[in-house]
Amino acid sequence: MTFLPIIDTLQGDVTGFIPSNLISMTDGQLYLNTDLFNKGFRPAVDLGLSVSRIGSKVQHNTVKEVSRTLKWEHAQYRELVSLTKVKAKLSEEVERRLKRGMALDELLIQDRSSPLTMAEETVLFYAFNKGYPEILNRESMKRFKGDIYKFLVENEIQLIDEINSKKMLTAAIKDMLDKALEKFFKTKWQT
Repeated sequence: MTFLPIIDTLQGDVTGFIPSNLISMTDGQLYLNTDLFNKGFRPAVDLGLSVSRIGSKVQHNTVKEVSRTLKWEHAQYRELVSLTKVKAKLSEEVERRLKRGMALDELLIQDRSSPLTMAEETVLFYAFNKGYPEILNRESMKRFKGDIYKFLVENEIQLIDEINSKKMLTAAIKDMLDKALEKFFKTKWQT
């Protein structure tokens, strides 16, 4: 039998008796954060506190490969954002990490009632790992999310078919993705 226990914590405290016992009895938890929700990050899943004991076992191979470090990177970004609220002068490295984190933040925001296909997730996270979204501002990131897959469907449908049929990122698919992303930014994209 499958069930979905839902618990409301007092001021986000997950260390209380009931939350900690519920966490130990389930195969993981999604922790929804009110602060994230109020900042517009939806679904407001706190990646640092959410856990899945079976997630990577059922995840598609291509998505697993391109998203291997995303949870860790996003947690570091959130921590860095909280540390840099002082507005002190930041080093170039910190600025770069903040920009990369902002790009990841934007990639993780899902439009309402618009789930992504496995191929869309693969393309977006592959582009992120190659550093493409880091060159964009937040508004451009939103456009990129919407335009890149449309471009691939219109111009590189064979690549989408390969991703869907192979279900893993082969060297040939990576090469095709690299060329497609380069073509997209050279011919169809103005920041």
